[in-house]
Amino acid sequence: MSSLFSSNEIEEKHSGGVLEVDINKITPNPKQPRNKFDDATLMELADSIKEVGVLQPITVKKNGDYYVIIAGERRWRAARIAGLEKIPAIEKDLDELKILEAALIENVQREDLNPMEEAYTYKRLSEEYSLSQEQIAKKVGKSRTVVANAIRLLNLDERVQTFIKENRISNGHGRALIPLDKEQQFELAERIIDEGLSVRQIEELVKEIQNPQPEEEKKTEKTVAPNPELARACVEIAKDLKSIFGTKVTIKNGKKKGKIEIEYYSPDELDRIVRFNEEKYVNVSRETLEEIMYKIIFCDLDGTLLKDDKTLPEENAKAISYALSKGVKFVLCSGRSNMSLDVLNEQLGLVRENNYTVAFNGSTIYENVSKKKLINHLLKGEYGGEVLDILRQYPVNVLAYENEKLWCDKLQRE
Repeated sequence: MSSLFSSNEIEEKHSGGVLEVDINKITPNPKQPRNKFDDATLMELADSIKEVGVLQPITVKKNGDYYVIIAGERRWRAARIAGLEKIPAIEKDLDELKILEAALIENVQREDLNPMEEAYTYKRLSEEYSLSQEQIAKKVGKSRTVVANAIRLLNLDERVQTFIKENRISNGHGRALIPLDKEQQFELAERIIDEGLSVRQIEELVKEIQNPQPEEEKKTEKTVAPNPELARACVEIAKDLKSIFGTKVTIKNGKKKGKIEIEYYSPDELDRIVRFNEEKYVNVSRETLEEIMYKIIFCDLDGTLLKDDKTLPEENAKAISYALSKGVKFVLCSGRSNMSLDVLNEQLGLVRENNYTVAFNGSTIYENVSKKKLINHLLKGEYGGEVLDILRQYPVNVLAYENEKLWCDKLQRE
C-alpha cells in the first residue's frame, strides 16, 4: 500500500543524522512522565525559538507516517507556539522501555518533574518492566535511597500528594508524614501550609502522635547529658551505617543503654537488608560516600560547547544535564551578549537560582534568574566615539550593544 505522504513531505535530511520533520507529523509520547507544562515558561521558550530556532534537536521514533517523541516534548510544544513548520529531530529505533527511560532521564536530570511525577514513573519502571530499585537508580544516575524515598511518597493520602505536586509542601514534608494514617497525614499537611512548619518540626510531631507520653512521665523524665565525643562518634557511625544499608539509621543513647534503629519501608526492603547482612557485604568503598569533586564548570561556546555549524551536540546536552543532576553548576562564558546567552541558558535548563553567566568576554557576569549583574565593566560613553573613529579607519564592521539593543555601524552609515 502506498503512503499517503511522500517522505520529503514529512522530513528533510540534514548532515549528522538530523532530520527536519514536519511539526504536524509528530505526536507526544503517551507514556511521557511529565504531564504538566508551565504556560509561562513555554511562551518564554517559544519567544527564544522565534529568535534563534531550536538549537538542540528533539529525539523521535518513526511510527508509520508519523513520529513519536522520545525526548524534547517541551521544545516541540514551544516550536508549535512559535509557528515553526519543521523542527530538527534525531530518529532512534527504541523499544517501549528504552523510550520511557529516555523520557524519564531527560526530565529527571533537567529537574523538570515534580516529586510525584518522578515517583509514579519509578513505580511504572518497577511494575511494568520488573526493574529493581537498584536498576532504576543506575539508569537515572541517582542513589537507590533517592529512588526508594520517591516511591514511598505514593503511600501518602491523595490530597497530600496534590499539595506536593502544587509545591505547597516539600517532598521532605511528605516523607515525614508517611508513618501516619491518611487523615492524620492530611491534617498535618494543612498545618504545614497554614503555619509554615519545617520538616524537623513535622518529624517531632509525628513522633509525638505515634508515641504519646503520659503526663506524669513527661514531668519526671530527666534528660541525660550526652558525652560530646560519644555523640559525635555516634553521628559518624550512623552515617556509615546509612551508606551501607541504604536507609535511615538512628543511634539513640540512654543513661546506661541505647539502641540502633535501622528503618525499612516495605517487605522487599527488609529482605534486601537481611540478605545484605547475610552476605557480610559491609566492606563498602568510601568512593560511594565521596562528594563529586567538581562544583562548577565554566564553558566557552564556539568551538567548545557548539559544533562548527553553531548547533549543540546531543552528547554535550546530556553531559550538562548529568552535571546539573549532580549539583554541579554550569556557567556559559562567551564574548556574546547577555541577550544571546539568555536564549541558550533557557534551552539548556540553566535558568536556575544561583546559576551565573559570563558575557562580553568577562565584562558582565550576572545571575540567571534575577539578571542581577555581579560585574558590569562596560566602555564609558565618552570613550565610545574615540574608539569608533579609530575602528572606522579599518575595513571592519563595528557591532556594539547599548541598553540591550544591538548597534551596527555599517547599517547606520548606509
